[in-house]
Amino acid sequence: MTTNYLTTADVDALISTEVRQALFTAAAEGSTYDSTQFDRAAELASVTARAALENAGYNSGDATTHDLVVVVALGVFVRMAFGRKGEPVPESIEAAIGNLPEGVRIGEVPVPGLTPDAKSGVGGNRWSPTTGTGARPAVMDKLRGIY
Repeated sequence: MTTNYLTTADVDALISTEVRQALFTAAAEGSTYDSTQFDRAAELASVTARAALENAGYNSGDATTHDLVVVVALGVFVRMAFGRKGEPVPESIEAAIGNLPEGVRIGEVPVPGLTPDAKSGVGGNRWSPTTGTGARPAVMDKLRGIY
C-alpha cells in the first residue's frame, strides 16, 4: 500500500485551493490542474514524513488522520510543491512548520498521542535469541545518523 497522509483539504487549509492548483498546473498556455502530479507529490511528502517518524521510533502506518503527522507531511510537501515551480515557500509557513519534519526525526518534537518505540528508532536495538533454534548473535538495529 502507498503511504499518503495528505488530502487536498489538508493542503488547501494551509495554502488555499487557488495556490495548490497553480502549483500543479503547467506553465504552458491552456494547461489545466494536474491532480496526478499533486497525488504523487503528496505520496512523496508522506513517505518522507513517515521516514522521519520511523527514525524517531514512531509507527504511523500507511495512512493516518493524526494531525501532527499530517502537519509533518505538509512541512515536506510545501517545500516540494513550491520548489517544483522555483518559488520560495512563504515565510510564515516556513517559520511555522518548515523545521517540524527534522524536529520529529531527531526526537526534539514529540508526537502527542503516539508512543515511540525506542528499540525501533535510530540507536535502538533488538536482541535475538542467542541459544536454541534460530539463535543469532546480537546486532544493532540502526545507527544514529543514518536516515
